[in-house]
Amino acid sequence: MNHLAQLERRFAAQQQDLHVHQGELEQQNEALRQSNMELEEARNRYADLFELAPVGYVVCDEGGLIGRINATGCAQLGAACGQLVGRHFALFVEADQRAELTRFLDQVFLDLEPAGPPRLELRMLRQSGQHWDAQLECTFLRDGAAPLIRMVLTDITALKESQRSAQWHATQALHLHEELQTFLRSITHDLSAPQRQVEGFTVLLAQHLQTTDQMTDPVTARLLKNLSQAAMNLGTLTTSLIHFYQSGQPTEPARSLNLNRLVETIFHELEPERRGRQVVLTHDPLPTLRVDHQSMHMLLTNLLSNAVKFTRPRPVARIHVGAQVNGAHVLLSVRDNGVGFDSRQEQRLFGVFERLHSERDFPGQGLGLALVRRIVEHWQGQVWGEGVPGEGAVFWVQLPGALSAAQHTPPDQADRPFPLGSV
Repeated sequence: MNHLAQLERRFAAQQQDLHVHQGELEQQNEALRQSNMELEEARNRYADLFELAPVGYVVCDEGGLIGRINATGCAQLGAACGQLVGRHFALFVEADQRAELTRFLDQVFLDLEPAGPPRLELRMLRQSGQHWDAQLECTFLRDGAAPLIRMVLTDITALKESQRSAQWHATQALHLHEELQTFLRSITHDLSAPQRQVEGFTVLLAQHLQTTDQMTDPVTARLLKNLSQAAMNLGTLTTSLIHFYQSGQPTEPARSLNLNRLVETIFHELEPERRGRQVVLTHDPLPTLRVDHQSMHMLLTNLLSNAVKFTRPRPVARIHVGAQVNGAHVLLSVRDNGVGFDSRQEQRLFGVFERLHSERDFPGQGLGLALVRRIVEHWQGQVWGEGVPGEGAVFWVQLPGALSAAQHTPPDQADRPFPLGSV
């Protein structure tokens, strides 16, 4: 009897253990079902992301055979999925780029831990033969023992067409610029010879009329004077055009240039324009710049010549050259107490053949400030002017700080510029 009771107790305990294990098994089965559901949902999400992505997804093996491709990829290659799987991806790349694609894919397979998605731009072919441009990004995959790569195809046809169009327009603009420069060079060269001939014949005609006593006729004398002046004006214009043309040509190597000495040299060169006048030039301690000397000489010559010209009505002409230097830029200025100008027309000042004053009052060709702007823009700087009618003007030239070879004397040791309208 006791033995039977023990058996019943052992059976009850085993039955209890079985219930416990059965409960644990049901919990594990429930967890497994939940995991399977989540895995299925993840697979569905991945399938949706893969299939419905706005870019082409193509999975290839080491031989370049297409194993899987999404709807966008099918549309890009121009065929149904069943027509693409098992075919070589290289068949849809232009023939002259297939070797490059092969080298690229070999590198992807060899590089097991790339720094980022390798990219390659390809000229592609749809099954219909239509061309399009793609950016190819590859990710190395492992599917069991077989290595695979997933390609991401992005259609960049519009971008490449825009780039090709921009390049074409840039090429056309370069050709047009070269034609314009050739035309300008030809014009300036062709004008020089007849201009010198007119000047020479004018002198000979004057000498002939003097020997024949015909210069006493005031009309003849006036016409001859006008002819001589016109020939001189043509020569000046030709010279200005040559300088304007040269400002767009390759410059000499940059060398250190002390602007203090350059300003004084230019002022001395302008002596014929200052003759008979009282012109006072002052300047700050100016910096030394690393520039080509010819361009900087032309720039400052035109600014100082303008200042000398437009201060002609003043009993005492005052011109001041200022400078400020910091790490970001070099700022030069040329200030005068001349006739000034209306600041609302400041943009016209730097146009080719633009004039704000009459030729009779202030002769010139209207090329000086256009030349200044061209030189400054070549140096990637800026130029602008400020003026008050009847009170003077100041022209500013801002150049990159990289041109500066040395800092100038501090401002408190520099000559003080005079304000507009101080004379």
